[in-house]
Amino acid sequence: MKRARMMLAALVAGALAGCATQQSTQDGAKATSATVVAPAFPADWCGRWTGTLTPLGDSKVGPVTMTLEIAPAADGRWSWTIIYDGAAGRQVRPYELVAVDAAAGRFAIDEKNGIVIPISIFEGTIYSTFEVMDTRVELRESLVGAGADAAIVVEMATVAVAGSTVTGGIAEKSIPEVRCWTPRSVQRGRLVRR
Repeated sequence: MKRARMMLAALVAGALAGCATQQSTQDGAKATSATVVAPAFPADWCGRWTGTLTPLGDSKVGPVTMTLEIAPAADGRWSWTIIYDGAAGRQVRPYELVAVDAAAGRFAIDEKNGIVIPISIFEGTIYSTFEVMDTRVELRESLVGAGADAAIVVEMATVAVAGSTVTGGIAEKSIPEVRCWTPRSVQRGRLVRR
C-alpha cells in the first residue's frame, strides 16, 4: 500500500511539474514560472453565451445548441439558465448558482426542483461530477480569452456506472484495487458571448 501511495504521489508530482509553464528571458539565462490569472467567478462569466455541443464517441444525441445565461440575482446568488435546442426540442432550465464558500471556490447549481449539484472552481474552471439514472457525468467548463475573444469551453463526459472493471488488488505486493470506468461519450462545445 505504501509503495502504491508513493507511485501515485510521484505521478501527481510529475503531472504537476509537467504543467508548469516556463518563460525565458531574452538572453535565455534564467527562467521564471508564468503567472496564470484566472477570471473572476462568476463576475467575468455574466452574460449570454451560445454555441454548439458536438458529441464524440458512443452518443445517440446529435449536435445541440447550448445557451448559458448568467446574471446577478441576489446576494450570493445568480440566475444560471441553460437552454438546449436540438432534435429533441427546446429545453429551458432556469437554475440558480449559489455561493457556498466563494473564497474557497465552492458553489452549487440549484435546479429548483430538489436537486442541488455542488461545483468547485479551480483557476477559473468549473468542475463537477454527479450521477443520474445509472450514468455518471463529469462536467468541466472554462472561461478562456478576454473581451471579444472570450469563450466558455464546455466538456461533459458520461460514464455508465455499472460498466466498471477492476484491476490490481494484489495484497502481497501492496497494490491496491483500482476500479475503472470507460467514458461512453463526450459532448464538447465553445460558447461565445452574444
